[in-house]
Amino acid sequence: MFENEFQSLELISESLWSEPHQAHQYARDTLAAISLRPLTQEQIIRKTSAALIHQAEQQGQTIHERALNHPFFRLLPKERLILVALHKTRWSYQRLSSILNESIENIERIAWNARFHLALTQTTKRIRMPGAPKNLSLSCPEYDEDRPWTQRLLDGETKGQSKHFLLDHVKRCAGCQQSLESCKELFYSIQSFIPNRTPDFNQDFLEVWKESQKKQGLSHQSTKEYLEQWLSRKENLFLVLLFFTVTLFWLASILIPI
Repeated sequence: MFENEFQSLELISESLWSEPHQAHQYARDTLAAISLRPLTQEQIIRKTSAALIHQAEQQGQTIHERALNHPFFRLLPKERLILVALHKTRWSYQRLSSILNESIENIERIAWNARFHLALTQTTKRIRMPGAPKNLSLSCPEYDEDRPWTQRLLDGETKGQSKHFLLDHVKRCAGCQQSLESCKELFYSIQSFIPNRTPDFNQDFLEVWKESQKKQGLSHQSTKEYLEQWLSRKENLFLVLLFFTVTLFWLASILIPI
């Protein structure tokens, strides 16, 4: 598993529990358990994240000192996970959809509502709240108030020709350009609310991964492979030869009376 994936799991766990050491312990134990199963890297990431969000939702909200005046931790666990995944780890809507068992459309709606909620808590700076462009023309993309195209574009979910069309259209349409700029302001305004990874946890995650992979390798080793590995050691081969020699002498003493 690559290092950035460890960092992603750390960020996800710290978005669900406001106390960093508690978050780390839950993530470490969950990763260790799931890594023992014969899964791909992507499956391990998804199942570990799904198990963490399930555990957080089952426990309910526990407010620690870190979260008392932190608007981010007033959001629901699912909302916090989505915001961290999109802003910090740059996970795709598809991965989040699989982890949370939600449609991609619902992932978009939850993200937009959570972003709006955080932006409304701003007290130091007044921002323009995003909305549909005024005076829409026939060439303007459809603007859904619950999951606007501006959000998909900034989350990196718009690809290929659709992305080229939007970028080209925005250059020529003042209304859509204003909608995109106000969406950018919203994104930047909440960035400081989303916690960063607590340092020095990554190495511990790496050790958990290595240990689980070692156990998994032993548990899936065939009998033949195990015997071949055991006999490859000289001291073990000597013991086998000694055992057969003693056995032959014993059988000879029985079958051939003196």
